[in-house]
Amino acid sequence: MGPKIKYDLSTAKIIRIFMIVFVSIFVLSLLLTFYLDSYKLSEVPVGLTVIDAFFLYVSAPLSLLFISLFVESSVYIGRLRNNGFKVPYKKSEYGNMLGNVPRGGEAVTNRYVRDSLIAASVSFTAFAVSVVFDILLYNKWNKFGIEGMIIPVIFLIILQCILFIIPAGVFLNQRDTFRYVDNVDIGGSKKARTCITSAIPFIVIMSLISAFAIVQVNSMTRYIYMSREGGHEKTYDDLIAGATMTVTSASLNGGVWDSSITDTPEGSNLNPQLHFEPVEGASYYLIYMVDMNGMVDMNGNYIVHWYATSVTQTDIAEGSGIGSYRGPYNYEDGQSAHAYTVFVFAMKDDPDSDYQITVGERGYAPESLYYYHLNVSDRDTPVYGNVLAYGYVSGTYMAQ
Repeated sequence: MGPKIKYDLSTAKIIRIFMIVFVSIFVLSLLLTFYLDSYKLSEVPVGLTVIDAFFLYVSAPLSLLFISLFVESSVYIGRLRNNGFKVPYKKSEYGNMLGNVPRGGEAVTNRYVRDSLIAASVSFTAFAVSVVFDILLYNKWNKFGIEGMIIPVIFLIILQCILFIIPAGVFLNQRDTFRYVDNVDIGGSKKARTCITSAIPFIVIMSLISAFAIVQVNSMTRYIYMSREGGHEKTYDDLIAGATMTVTSASLNGGVWDSSITDTPEGSNLNPQLHFEPVEGASYYLIYMVDMNGMVDMNGNYIVHWYATSVTQTDIAEGSGIGSYRGPYNYEDGQSAHAYTVFVFAMKDDPDSDYQITVGERGYAPESLYYYHLNVSDRDTPVYGNVLAYGYVSGTYMAQ
């Protein structure tokens, strides 16, 4: 009796109609989305946007599904004709069995045995491409010092063996013409081999699963990397604990800043004297002074008193005028004294950031400036380590 009839003319016609409908809906939804985005209409009804998004995201996968079914049914019907079968309009007319369908001409079997080799080759190729991405993933994060990357990479390779190597072995096994025939052949007790139009969509789905797994491992590793090197859950105490430069100031006596550095009646508004040792590889130094006890806004920003970039000397005289400076000034917040901390960052290069700082106004907390801006040399990856070293000196001053 042979295998069952997979597609008839009636089914193929229905598939073609559904394909045209869903592809049309997808194209129209895409055009509507482009129109709404391009013209930036100010009064677009919310309902219209929701309906457009619904049809767009629903019609896209359904369009792909019915395009795949259309290709498969067209190839199947074409192969039936090539093998001399009369293509039924309704497969129920012949009991749904291919052996009952009239056939003219010489019967040729295994005309499409090459499908198995093609499918196996594509599956092996997909595996090889996936492994290349695994190696690139390993090299990328290993370069950034993420230990233990070999474990998730091994997991990915095992998963990809299941997704690609096992199916490739099945496809190769179906080349055996003594046990398998084409799905448009009458082979008695022989099994029907997988048609290329069924194998390719299967491999595409397996490739999407593999790609999703690679993306997830990359995202997980990126999160670990950013948690360790970036600002995720980092605090001011973490910043202080990582300081390796020794910064001293002659303007600081007994832990108290001299009045000369203040913007008060008794002061001269002179920037403090600083000294620190050179850092190998630093192209310049950045100075940042904040009032650690001043009024902090809802974003955690502090009052900035000194900001200087492109500093090249390591001995800075009091009142040298480097950068923008405004010393501590009178305040009325009920506190007896404020702590003013000066940070010095040894910069390898300019950070990949567009941050802005204005002296005398609220600016970034020191830890935010360091973790999210100064230490980032490439925001896309991201790549950290733009600050080679940093240190600080801190003292108090009580306004009169």
